[in-house]
Amino acid sequence: PLTALDAKLRDVLRREMNALLRELGVTTVYVTHDQAEAMELGDRIVVMGAGRIEQIGTPRDIYYRPASRTVAQFIGTLNRLAGQWRDGALVTTGGAIVTPHAADEWFFRPEDAQLADPAHAPLRGAVGACAFLGERTRLTIEQAAPEPIVIDVPGRIELARGTTVGIAIAAEGLIALGA
Repeated sequence: PLTALDAKLRDVLRREMNALLRELGVTTVYVTHDQAEAMELGDRIVVMGAGRIEQIGTPRDIYYRPASRTVAQFIGTLNRLAGQWRDGALVTTGGAIVTPHAADEWFFRPEDAQLADPAHAPLRGAVGACAFLGERTRLTIEQAAPEPIVIDVPGRIELARGTTVGIAIAAEGLIALGA
C-alpha cells in the first residue's frame, strides 16, 4: 500500500503505522509485497508461494530460519553455496565451514560474511563490483560459488574490480535447507 510513496515518507509512515497499531492493540491483516513493510509492521508474517502458505513466523524466523527456498528468497539477498557436508563441516572448494548438521542446500545472507585472507578462506574470488551504500559497501564476488556472491562490508572499504578476496562465513550465518 505504501510503495508509490517517496522512500523517506514511506519509512516515516511505516514507523507511525507500527506505533499506532501497537498503541491501539488491534489485530490487523496487512497484505504487501514490500518485504521491508512486512518485516517492520508484522509480529507474524505469512509467506505464500504458488498459492499456498510456505511459512508462518516472526520476522526473525522468516529471515534467519526459513522453512524453504521460497521463504529464504522472499526477504533480502541470499547467496547459495556449493559444497558437501562431511564430518561436521560444509566442505567447499576452498575449505570447510564447521556446522552441526547436514543439508541439501546451503545459503547465507550478505551481512553474515566477512572478508578474510584468501589463502585461508573457505571461499575466494575476484571483486566484480564494489558499491558504496553509505553505512556499508556491497561487494559482488565472482567465482566464489555457483553464482556470484554478494557480501556487505561495514565501513569505507574500496576495492578495485578484479582484486582477489577471501570470504569467511560463521556457522551461525549458514541457512541449511533440506536433508
